[in-house]
Amino acid sequence: MDRMKEPTLDEAIEGQQQLLLNCWKIMIL
Repeated sequence: MDRMKEPTLDEAIEGQQQLLLNCWKIMIL
């Protein structure tokens, strides 16, 4: 992956959803 590239809107949304899922997992566990 090229970290220097600007993430696309879809990638940004996907990343946000992944972060939310991780937060929920931590809270539930």
